[in-house]
Amino acid sequence: MKICITFFLLLMHFTILAQDTLKTVSTRYTWQPMPMDKYKHFKDNPKFDVDSLGFEVVDGDTIVRVSKTFIGPGFRAKVPYEYKDEAFLTKYEKVVFNRTDQAYDTTATIKYWRKPLRIYIDPELDSLNKANFIDFALSIDHRIDSLKVQFTQKPADANYFIYLQGISHEPYYAEPKLERSSNGFYIYWNGASQFTKCYVKINPAFIEKARQQVYLKKHFIRSLGYFFIHRDFDCSSYFSPCFDPIAKISESDIEIIQYHYSFGICKGTRLEDFEQSHKVAKELLLKNPNNPMRFVHYFDE
Repeated sequence: MKICITFFLLLMHFTILAQDTLKTVSTRYTWQPMPMDKYKHFKDNPKFDVDSLGFEVVDGDTIVRVSKTFIGPGFRAKVPYEYKDEAFLTKYEKVVFNRTDQAYDTTATIKYWRKPLRIYIDPELDSLNKANFIDFALSIDHRIDSLKVQFTQKPADANYFIYLQGISHEPYYAEPKLERSSNGFYIYWNGASQFTKCYVKINPAFIEKARQQVYLKKHFIRSLGYFFIHRDFDCSSYFSPCFDPIAKISESDIEIIQYHYSFGICKGTRLEDFEQSHKVAKELLLKNPNNPMRFVHYFDE
């Protein structure tokens, strides 16, 4: 779990962007221990500003002292605000909040995979389709910061399941809520808008082998953010209503997913808070283009 805070140097307070409210909180500074592997992970990423205050060895393990603002347990990472123009934000809001000219989904939040996806693929899936999907998923992983995709041979180790239904068996891990669907995905998330499990079902009685990878890729992309499909996207986009084969994911689609997994925005927020944070940030940038704005993320694991 994490908390996201917008920190503007020109302001004299911190603003928590929670799912429903904006709150001002008081802070105090100190340090807290961080395991060396986690410290290296954030230190190697130029998007994070993690300050070391020294090292110590505890029970044979190297612990890094990291500066921290206390708001509950966890450690802090400061990330620069990521500016985007209105044209891009309009596209992003369509797929994340199902925004149209007249309405939007008031319950939608910015959801994401905090922990690595550990994907298990049913052995019944055609080997060519399986190899094609693995290549596709790993190619997305390589382009997206903070998204980690792994594959496992054991269902017990997985949090993401891809399976066929109606051939020789009903997999014991099949998602009951997909029982009446010919194909689709069902995804779970926690109170912090972090995904915990996903199930992707393909029924070959309805989807022929040659088209199965089209559906697998479409469901995979949508499951990275519980993204909505939108009629304003053409058939070259995975966010369109089309199920036509796409030779290569577009740079426009990649940009949306990259932004979604950037820590330059707050996760878990609803549309009102998302728009408010951008409004405040852009007003401050207009007044002072050199204003060093940061999102401060607090992690408890």
